[in-house]
Amino acid sequence: MTSTQAQEARPNTEPAADKLTKAGARVLVAEDDPDMRDMVATLLRINGCEVTTVANGTEMVTALVLASTTRFPRDGFDLIVTDVRMPGLTGMSAITRLRDVGYSTPVITITAFPDESVRKQARALDMLVLEKPFKLGDLREAANYFLAGLAT
Repeated sequence: MTSTQAQEARPNTEPAADKLTKAGARVLVAEDDPDMRDMVATLLRINGCEVTTVANGTEMVTALVLASTTRFPRDGFDLIVTDVRMPGLTGMSAITRLRDVGYSTPVITITAFPDESVRKQARALDMLVLEKPFKLGDLREAANYFLAGLAT
C-alpha cells in the first residue's frame, strides 16, 4: 500500500468532526415515526448533543415554550430537526408560527415529499431541507453547519 493509499484509507480525524461534541448543543427532534426519531436522536447524541424528542408539531411548540421559560436566560434549543408532515400541527406549520413571533433557531426539516412548494416554504422560513431517505453523514454535516459557532 502506498502512502497516498494509506492516507485515503485513514478515517477523517479533522477537528471539524468534533464540533458537535465540543458544543454540547441542545437539539429538539420532532418526528412522528418512532424509528426515524430514534435514529436522528441517536446520531445527534453520539455526537455530543443533548437531545429532546417529540412526536408532532404541537409537542414541539410545547417543548420550545417550556425550554425557553425553564432555561431562562439561555435559549431553549440551539437547533430544531423536524419532519414536515406529522399528525396534528405539522412541522412546517409549527415553524411558521414560531417564525411569526420571532423565534430564529436554525431548523433542518426532513421530508419524504420534497416538492417545489415544500422547498419554497422552507426557503421562506429559512429552513434547510433534507430529503428522506438521507445519508446520516448529510444530517451530521447539516447539524455541524448550524452548530459550528457554538464550538468556538
